[in-house]
Amino acid sequence: MTPRTSLKVAFVVAGVSQRAVSMTTAIPGTRLSSIVRGRTEPKPRERAAISAALNRNEQDLFPNEAA
Repeated sequence: MTPRTSLKVAFVVAGVSQRAVSMTTAIPGTRLSSIVRGRTEPKPRERAAISAALNRNEQDLFPNEAA
């Protein structure tokens, strides 16, 4: 259970809240929070949706995840 620091930073850099990304991606807020905190492993479609919402490369946000 390791926080995903690069993901947290991406929210700040993009200037969007977790709530806004949750609404955009249709990922429940509690699940998104759990993903950001490293408590839950994101599904491939969730990684893609979060990356698209933050306009970032998926590998940059989830470097230790299988593609």
